[in-house]
Amino acid sequence: MPVSAADCIAALLAEYAPGSVLVIGDAVPMPETVAEVTRVAASEAPAKLEELGRFDFALVSGLLETLEAADAETVLGRLKNLHTSRFLLLADPARACLGHDALLALALAPFEHLADGRVAWRYDLDRYNPERRWNNPEDWANPENFDRFRW
Repeated sequence: MPVSAADCIAALLAEYAPGSVLVIGDAVPMPETVAEVTRVAASEAPAKLEELGRFDFALVSGLLETLEAADAETVLGRLKNLHTSRFLLLADPARACLGHDALLALALAPFEHLADGRVAWRYDLDRYNPERRWNNPEDWANPENFDRFRW
């Protein structure tokens, strides 16, 4: 059952308990528990992000519906690489400049289908590359095994 955008945002804010939040795009209701909130309009995001520092969490809404695809990719990439380790993107799939595959390529994962038709996409660096049993030096990246095994 689809949830409201406010419930989706509240759930993530409760999970992460950020001290500082960057809000890009449409006005989004923020709980009073967040100490520091910085707001930037979606159309101004490509230029304004250069002036901003690092945040505990970012909330992006209306970006994909406002900017061209190249600018939207730049903003999302800049968020991931410089400004935060976690963010939530709210996007209307019918009006978004980036599709499902492009968002997956940016390491975002679908999080919730919202009651208003938008999709909430989540980026969390800690969940991006989960630890796998085979991804360790004992199994494949061990120089001591280079002469023993041929792949």
